[in-house]
Amino acid sequence: MKRFCAFRGDVYYSCSGFGNYVGSFDTQDEAVVAAKSNSSHFDEWEEGDTYEWFKVYDTNTDPPTEVVSEG
Repeated sequence: MKRFCAFRGDVYYSCSGFGNYVGSFDTQDEAVVAAKSNSSHFDEWEEGDTYEWFKVYDTNTDPPTEVVSEG
């Protein structure tokens, strides 16, 4: 797993499991760009889907720390 993990959702409440997981990235900027795009490691996100929120966590801290949040 890379240092920064991104999550996003299309409703206020998060999905169970890793349904909101976008991926892990080497830089915070890469994680933010991916969270704002329609790409994901999972097939739930399709062309034209939108998100209401996203969060990026730094996994090099204990516990992992939220470093960016929107929505």
